[in-house]
Amino acid sequence: MNAKRMSDAQEVYDGVPGMHDVKSATVITRLHAEGLSKPWVKLTDEERSMNALRREYDMHQTQYQRNQNRLEAFLSRK
Repeated sequence: MNAKRMSDAQEVYDGVPGMHDVKSATVITRLHAEGLSKPWVKLTDEERSMNALRREYDMHQTQYQRNQNRLEAFLSRK
């Protein structure tokens, strides 16, 4: 279930923004009955491996970009 959709639906359900187990189960059931949910699909080992590699790449790319920006700022001061 989409977390944003759950968050939006919790207050619409009874006017109270808090959640508890019974309310959560009821909101999930209601959203599923309205066709607003998607089935969870287990990833294959290859997909999990590729996802881990993508996340590692993103981490290194972010750090590379930060360092590049620092270097450009440093060089512009000289």
